[in-house]
Amino acid sequence: MKPREVMKILREAGWTEGRGARHTITAVSPDGSRRVPISNHPAEDLPTGTLKNIERLTGVKLK
Repeated sequence: MKPREVMKILREAGWTEGRGARHTITAVSPDGSRRVPISNHPAEDLPTGTLKNIERLTGVKLK
């Protein structure tokens, strides 16, 4: 799954895209209390372990 696909799912769940660094997107929770960094290398799929960690941190099922 590509980073942009992950952000699309998170946006549908109410998360927003915050500031990001060079190759990182920051997902911000709906209430603004949590921030989750997501690697942003558009040509590469995110590893399975990274996807599971994003699911754990956000509480949003990605697949």
